[in-house]
Amino acid sequence: VKEKEFVGIYSKNRVEWVLTEQALYSFSMVSVALYDTLGPTASNFIISHADITCVVVENEKNLLTILESTPPCLKKSKKLGKTTKMLTQKSRQLLMTLRL
Repeated sequence: VKEKEFVGIYSKNRVEWVLTEQALYSFSMVSVALYDTLGPTASNFIISHADITCVVVENEKNLLTILESTPPCLKKSKKLGKTTKMLTQKSRQLLMTLRL
């Protein structure tokens, strides 16, 4: 992720949300809030409209929701906390497919 790029944060309010936001600001990146109350359609619209290249998610459910209909602009994802090997592989496969 480069300077001035838009990064989505798809999480409920928690300490890691604020830490992620502050880290983005310190590297001159723009944070875009993706609230899980909006649902997958609205979240994917926001990702496309804001041209978000990376999304940070709270849990596996949110990541799978985003990856089910991944907008072409999305290149990377990062889950807060531990990630299973299967989830990492699925994420890489779906994001790699978009780049081809």
